[in-house]
Amino acid sequence: MTVEPWDLARRLVVGFVLDLIRDRARILTFAGAFVAVVSVVLVAVIDGPVRWLAGLTVLLGLAMIVVSWLARKVATALLSRVAPPELAEDQRDRVTSAIEEAGIPTGPISGAKFAWRLRRGVGTEFDRVMDVAQRLQAEL
Repeated sequence: MTVEPWDLARRLVVGFVLDLIRDRARILTFAGAFVAVVSVVLVAVIDGPVRWLAGLTVLLGLAMIVVSWLARKVATALLSRVAPPELAEDQRDRVTSAIEEAGIPTGPISGAKFAWRLRRGVGTEFDRVMDVAQRLQAEL
C-alpha cells in the first residue's frame, strides 16, 4: 500500500496532535480529581461558611473532569475525520526511528552532535541523511 506524501504528513501530524490532546486532557482530569477529593475532605472537616466554598470547589473539580473529557472526545472525533491516525501508527514509528537514525537535531545535545559532524563537511552528512530518507520512502 503506497501512501501519498501529503496524506502521510497529515496522518502523522494528526497522530502527534491526538497524543498531545490525550496527554493534556489526562493532566486536566487528574487536576480536577485532585481538587474534588481535597474539597470533599475539606467539606467533611471544616464547618461554617468555608464549608460552602469547599462544596462549590467540589463542583468545580467535577466540572473540570467533565469539560476535559468532552473536549478530548470532540477534538479526537474532529481530528479523526481529517485523517485516520490508526493507519499511521506504524508509519509514525518508522519515521521516528528514521529521525533517530539520521541524527536530525531535535534538541540541544543532538544539535551539538550534528554541528560536530558537520566539521567534516556537509557532503557526507547530506549523503547519509539522503540514504535514510530514500530507505524511509521505499518502506512507506
